[in-house]
Amino acid sequence: MSQSSFRVRTQVGKDKKVTFELKQDFDLLEILSLSLTQQEVYTRMCADFGVVVGRVIANGGYGVPNAKVSIFVPLDREDEDNPVIRAIYPYKEVWDLNDDGKRYNLLSSDPNFSCHVPIGSFPSLPNILADQDVEYVFNKYYKFTAKTNESGDFMIYGVPIGQQSVVMDIDLSDIGCFSLLPEDFKNMGYSPNEFDGARFKTNDSIDALPQLINQQKSIDVRPFWGDEEACRASITRVDFDLGNSGFKLQPNSVFMGSIGQDTDKDSVNMNCRPRASMGELCSLITKPGIIDAIRYTPFLEENPNAFPAWDAGTDSWDYSNPIGGTVPVLERHYLSNGGRVIDSNGAFLVHMPMNLDHLITDEFGDLVKSGDPDVGVPTRARYRFRVRPEKATGGARFRRVGSYLVPNIHEFTTQDNNDGDWPGIDKKSYTFSTDYADYHPWAQRNLLPGADDYFYEMTFNRVYTFAQFHDHVKHGGRRQFVGIKNILPEQEQQCSTTAMFFPINSAVRQVKFIIFLNTFIIGFLGMLFMIIDLVVSILAVLIGTMLAPILIIIFAICKLWCAIWSIHISLWGITILNMSNYIPTPPKLCSQINLTGFGCGEKCEYFGIPLGFILFKLRQTKYPECEKCLCRPNTNAQMIDLANNFPCPGDPPTTGGTNNGSPCPVGNGSLNTTIGGNFQHDCCEPTDDTYVCCGDNYGYNSAVYYDGQCAPQPETDGTAGIAGGGCYIKVICFNPACLFENLNMVVFRQWARREKMASALCNGVMNYYWENNWVSGFLYMFQFNAKLEFEDSAPGYPDGTYATKSKYCKKLTYLHPDDNTFFYRSTPFRTIGPSKTDGQFIGDTDGVYSPWWSFNGNGSSNNHADGDMDRHILFPTTMVDMGSRNQCIQQICLDTNFSEDCSVTDQIGSTTFQDITDLVMDIYNIKLLNDSSSISTFYPRPEMSIGGDVGQALMQNCMLGVYGYEANIGNTQCKCDYDNNTMLPNDTTVALGGLEYPEPNFDITTWVDHAVNASCNKYYPIQWEPLLFTGQTETIMDAENLIECITLELSAATQVVPFYAWETSSNNTNPLAPGFGSDFNDWMYTKGEYVHRHSMNAPGMSTVPSLFYSFQEDIHVPSGLSWPLGGPGAGGYIQSVGLFQNDMGKEVGFTHPNSYPVMTSTSDKQMVFSQPLFYYFGLRPGNTSFNIFVRKYIDEELADGVI
Repeated sequence: MSQSSFRVRTQVGKDKKVTFELKQDFDLLEILSLSLTQQEVYTRMCADFGVVVGRVIANGGYGVPNAKVSIFVPLDREDEDNPVIRAIYPYKEVWDLNDDGKRYNLLSSDPNFSCHVPIGSFPSLPNILADQDVEYVFNKYYKFTAKTNESGDFMIYGVPIGQQSVVMDIDLSDIGCFSLLPEDFKNMGYSPNEFDGARFKTNDSIDALPQLINQQKSIDVRPFWGDEEACRASITRVDFDLGNSGFKLQPNSVFMGSIGQDTDKDSVNMNCRPRASMGELCSLITKPGIIDAIRYTPFLEENPNAFPAWDAGTDSWDYSNPIGGTVPVLERHYLSNGGRVIDSNGAFLVHMPMNLDHLITDEFGDLVKSGDPDVGVPTRARYRFRVRPEKATGGARFRRVGSYLVPNIHEFTTQDNNDGDWPGIDKKSYTFSTDYADYHPWAQRNLLPGADDYFYEMTFNRVYTFAQFHDHVKHGGRRQFVGIKNILPEQEQQCSTTAMFFPINSAVRQVKFIIFLNTFIIGFLGMLFMIIDLVVSILAVLIGTMLAPILIIIFAICKLWCAIWSIHISLWGITILNMSNYIPTPPKLCSQINLTGFGCGEKCEYFGIPLGFILFKLRQTKYPECEKCLCRPNTNAQMIDLANNFPCPGDPPTTGGTNNGSPCPVGNGSLNTTIGGNFQHDCCEPTDDTYVCCGDNYGYNSAVYYDGQCAPQPETDGTAGIAGGGCYIKVICFNPACLFENLNMVVFRQWARREKMASALCNGVMNYYWENNWVSGFLYMFQFNAKLEFEDSAPGYPDGTYATKSKYCKKLTYLHPDDNTFFYRSTPFRTIGPSKTDGQFIGDTDGVYSPWWSFNGNGSSNNHADGDMDRHILFPTTMVDMGSRNQCIQQICLDTNFSEDCSVTDQIGSTTFQDITDLVMDIYNIKLLNDSSSISTFYPRPEMSIGGDVGQALMQNCMLGVYGYEANIGNTQCKCDYDNNTMLPNDTTVALGGLEYPEPNFDITTWVDHAVNASCNKYYPIQWEPLLFTGQTETIMDAENLIECITLELSAATQVVPFYAWETSSNNTNPLAPGFGSDFNDWMYTKGEYVHRHSMNAPGMSTVPSLFYSFQEDIHVPSGLSWPLGGPGAGGYIQSVGLFQNDMGKEVGFTHPNSYPVMTSTSDKQMVFSQPLFYYFGLRPGNTSFNIFVRKYIDEELADGVI
């Protein structure tokens, strides 16, 4: 049966006593959000107790949860005489103090959640259960205590009738979804000295704490049932208004980010030619900046100029015929100091107050909108920002720095084509105005109402940053593009103390004299070593030939000598003749020399004697340490044999026997000779030289060869030289049969090839950069040349403008004719009608390339350099929701509208960059298995960019949630036992967090999870699936949840943005892992030739310049796209788009999980990397906007050191 209820109507904040007639035909008695059963009401015929009901409110109507309310019960005389009870509860008046100096209070003495700082003395449940005296006090003196529910309501049942004192205590740091943090109080004007950095202080004088509000009231409690004046029910009402204590909830959101710009002459010239050095990380500077803001107000107005009509006849907007309508009222919001909130480090963190959707708690306990901006707690806001430098002039003559509008994704065009070129830019694309009608008509209808662009909707107590797309706008030279580059130069050129490392997703070959010189020297030395080897090998054969008869004679002499020396005649146990007593013992050599002991290389023997020597011991440079490798005796079987046969100086060989045997018979091998040379490896004796331990598989491994370039097979013919662990040994044997092995130049060629690559890496051959993807937290304000000229009476501008005659790069920037402000361009967008389906991102087909003799680089043309994008997204901006600023919000906020979303604010750093050098080392160590490869081989993409297989690996290594790659050298033994001239066993170590990358997989026919694998073809395209962080806790998410959080769950206000898909190539893919594609992978719309270069395998050395092996052109440029566009199966989209934080790209067909990182063996041909997975919060270490956030909201002591 359904329950019947009786509701007692009351007015919050007004009623003090509510009386009503009550019949007994009800199940529940309801008042506010509370209820009593009939059994609780009718406990007796006439009640001698009362019921006190009330609400704690703020902002004129919002019910505040978790406030503590109690009827004060003074200490009675009996308990006053009990010292134990009096010590626990000494309060005869509410202002009395206990032994700790704390007054009567209702606040917990234990933390209520993990971030909570307790300030009270109210008994905790464990104390009550463990101590009978505390239990006695609680049951007697705190029995009339209640806590407000989520609606702010409380009920105290069974209160003695008559005058009573009611006490309300509230800890503002523990009031649910609107709980305050120390930074909130600082924003209200409280001194930072009142707080312990980002935490609240404790104080025995609790009323001195800013987070505490205490109110007291005196009430007359009437009998609940059976009122003496009339047979009526009565409930005593008492409300507490925090406004009476001068408090008002003023929620805000955190907005943080950073900017950086070029200096000196690093800029884009007026013909759109980027200077090669612009964007270099170590050259970027930071300067103060200004943020202007416009926001929605809660008010509406009639605007007769809004909503211009669409003229279907001319396919254009008819501004002379506006429809008009009701629109939001917009207003300027002024940040502190006139908006000068970006500091000299280019970083900022500001608090954006909420001013929309004011919530109150209605009579029934539900949150509803008040409809009055003066009543209730504001929970949302819609903002538009203009981020600009404090000085728009750059670092040299005519240099200027533009402004960014945030968000600003759409650039509307007035042209009726799909080119998106600058002559068709509609100035309304860059509106920053408080007049709704000033915005583009299509935006007025389809974007502004939902804050889908131009404005962004913020929710209280959350953290936001901006994101910018970094388009690869490229001119003719390899480094002539707009973007952050030279991120990780050679060690001595790095600026880690002055600039945070930016994420990396590509690199271009850098031409430097030192690299050319070192390459030449290494090649020359390789040639010199070969010549020496040739001469010495011939001499050794000649000497060996001449030694042959000598050794045969020695063998014959040893035979005769041993025969005579061994004569021993005895008769009946009596020695008659023992020749060993009369002639000398044969030499030790006799035990070795024989007519069957012949070998080469590490088993070098001639007539049983290790007759040879080590001509060269070459060390390969180890990247990234850029030190020479140790020469260790146990890297492979050949090195072990070499160490046995050619021992350390002073030690005998260990092969063939011991020193304690007899020299006879001849060739018994029991007495080892030291006629052979010595292998002076690094475990022979300590040295002051600095070497590093290189893995057993580092460099050329002579113990294996690759059958069909794929499966490693044991080397058995001994003609490939001796090498392992970065150490290359050339042994010369005097055995004439070893001539061809002596002349084998493999170790020289392999050393030279690999040493060239290691030396080039150490000297900065890789110019690492970021391209064609979104980065959150940073705006790159590149410089550009501009020569301004004012036109007094330009057509359409009676007051004059700079826009018509000024000279600047119009392909990348826009000079607003009304504001005379430069803006960095957003993505061209074409409309063919007024509805939401009548618009599409089209990009800009213009290229900035022009020959050096041409001055038409600023003309609208489709000239593109190799490596440029066929359609440019340019530099749009949007906003990113990072979740709650409060690490513990889900522990204290029970409202599903505000608490279910996750947060990444305490799980990221100032940058998502992670060191890539180990990854680069292992990648190119495998790629050098290609014997015909040279440095040029490793740059197959347009304009000598690294292979797409490497680029996607570097990008994922810098992705949120990925465990950065660390080299694993497996069982490689690195410690020397100098006493025994060998290696010590490895120490057992445990990987951090249980995560460890496997060794690189050199068996190309197999697949090893999370190892650096390669395809079975000549160029060894790399496949690598990164590890994700694991080990989720109550406050820390694992990587899968972290990625899902930022790319899906925090999507309430996300906006549609354009992106380039990452497209894998089917060229030379690995059948074991086809999802990784090949080294021809690249961003869709990339133009240029994809080339495999290799060197001729000249005898011994790759000295012949790189030649073309194969190439393909424009393999990532779609064709046949037309307007209007259908879905992916109906002609494709000119520009891929998607909701930035909501499964990016699903709107255009990217719906399968295999379309999203991390890449796996089954990934789709087109991948979506353009998600908010890459962050950069500022240039200056320790002074980024994330450091500011940590300082204000997490831990002040951690702030300076967090990376």
